[in-house]
Amino acid sequence: MTEQTPIPPAPEEDTRAAHAVPSTLANRFHLTAGEMLMRVSFGEQVSPDTPTTYHQAVTLPRNEAVLLARMILEMYQAAPAEPKAH
Repeated sequence: MTEQTPIPPAPEEDTRAAHAVPSTLANRFHLTAGEMLMRVSFGEQVSPDTPTTYHQAVTLPRNEAVLLARMILEMYQAAPAEPKAH
């Protein structure tokens, strides 16, 4: 397996702009991959007996989807084993 270079942190102005956008809780997701694009749909399921209600989706070019997956994995691996209380 080839060595991957670490992903640099986003500029502070990008982080501020990203946090200015409203956020919606999602505890379920669905992936659909095509040859060039990947769609990620987000939803919420209140209990195991209720269906998932999907409320938003994003479509990413395949290379951006791979980058997103890498970033999530890197953040997960860097996180403490036990989450800290806020």
